[in-house]
Amino acid sequence: MLDIKYVRENVDLVKKAIVQKKVNLDLEELLKLDQEVLELKRRLQTLQEDKNSTAKKVPKASPEERPTLIAHGKKIGQELSALEPQLTVLEEKLKALQRQLNAAKKKATKMQSKYDGEIKVAKNQVSTFSTQLSQEEKKLSKLKTDYSSYKD
Repeated sequence: MLDIKYVRENVDLVKKAIVQKKVNLDLEELLKLDQEVLELKRRLQTLQEDKNSTAKKVPKASPEERPTLIAHGKKIGQELSALEPQLTVLEEKLKALQRQLNAAKKKATKMQSKYDGEIKVAKNQVSTFSTQLSQEEKKLSKLKTDYSSYKD
């Protein structure tokens, strides 16, 4: 699969390839989804860190502070539970677009291999023709020499 990091770092190159290969893909949509996934992952990670930090404080907290910390931890847990399905949906959409891009890449690679093979065959034919031409030129040169000596 084409690495999303490569796509991010080479947007112009990928855009050009999409146009050249006539791929029906909205690169802006792919990059937008990628950004949303990254932001949501960061948000989830921050929330998880906060939840873990809160959980570590509960055993050390005073009896008066514990209910507040526990409520805070539950609130974070609910927020995490609400965000995780959103991340799953965004990741699936992103993967679908990446699969489109990769299918186009495979098709282009297959076509390139075919053309490379045709070029190799053509080069071999040119090489063979060149060798034959050289042999014929030698024969012609010998005939000219023979004719000149016969004529004299």
